[in-house]
Amino acid sequence: MQKSIVIASILKPVSDTRMYEKFAQTLSMNSKYKVIIVGFASKKIPIGEGITLVPLFQFSRLSIQRLLAQLRFFFFLTNTKPDLVIINTHELLGIAILAKYIYGIKVIYDVRENYFRNVAYGRSLPILIRWPLALAIRLTESFYSLFADFFFIAEAGYAKELPFIKSKFVVLENKVSKLVINKIPITRNPSDNKFLVCGTISEEYGIFEAIDFVSKLRTRIPEASLKIVGYCANGRLWKKIAKRIAGLEYVAVIGGDELVPHEIVLHSMAETNYILMPYGNLPQIRHCFPTKIFEAVALNCPILISYGEIWNNFITNYSAGLLVDFHQVIPIEVIHEARSHQFYPHSTPNAIYWETQENLLQKAVIKLF
Repeated sequence: MQKSIVIASILKPVSDTRMYEKFAQTLSMNSKYKVIIVGFASKKIPIGEGITLVPLFQFSRLSIQRLLAQLRFFFFLTNTKPDLVIINTHELLGIAILAKYIYGIKVIYDVRENYFRNVAYGRSLPILIRWPLALAIRLTESFYSLFADFFFIAEAGYAKELPFIKSKFVVLENKVSKLVINKIPITRNPSDNKFLVCGTISEEYGIFEAIDFVSKLRTRIPEASLKIVGYCANGRLWKKIAKRIAGLEYVAVIGGDELVPHEIVLHSMAETNYILMPYGNLPQIRHCFPTKIFEAVALNCPILISYGEIWNNFITNYSAGLLVDFHQVIPIEVIHEARSHQFYPHSTPNAIYWETQENLLQKAVIKLF
């Protein structure tokens, strides 16, 4: 008899890369598992053998519907009674634990982010709200985690940052799926001057520094262009960005205030000459290794990235890009250096692929059954 596994998140779409391309695709390879993804509604819902996608949630980021989403999820678990639920967000953790003791469901908490630091040090909320909310999140995680069966963490650094996981965890990094990346043709023209910012659009990830970099560069290279491909969850910030780029014919946008399918992000990386990553040296991202680095390496896309302790050696060892101080640098000098630099002189390292993580995921699930 098949074991039923639910992978759930409130804000991530059902087509989310980690939930669908990685976890669900890996677990569905075992015919003993029936995999169900519960998440936010998505315009493009993929079809995978042995995988059912349930777009259970659809609401604005700050609304009463977000609170009711937990109740909807409880009714869903009541109706399906899965054998295992993998929770991708702290908001559903309490409901999952409740269902565990009512229906005997096993619970894994997949910690994708340090939510405490994201809220406490982020800029998306008023400063008077940040710390009380961050502390409430940490207390919620710490309490309900006492009853979780196991943990997945997306960053090795979380083992030190998150004391509530103790020793019941395995690190599952957000490496790139070889199965997915092999379907993306590399179409970039070396003679172009195309720059890309992609993924999560936020101040912390340097959206304004990227715009300024290309704007300054155009005084020396008029044909330089910037494409912004990704989603900005902060409506006020997106209005600020839209105002900043209004009238700039060299800036194109895909997404912005809408979710962007992962496939479109990858195609954009495959056609650009440089991916810009002007990350700030901030507590909430200082110990996070960007998934975009794995994806850029897989697509041989040169990276221009801020200095960061966690990725400096990786960028240098694989000759994947240049380390740049975006607050001090003169853009044309960076491009001159980039043009004389040999990027990716060796074959693509196997270590960047999700397939190196699959066995860890499968073993952890088997132990619970």
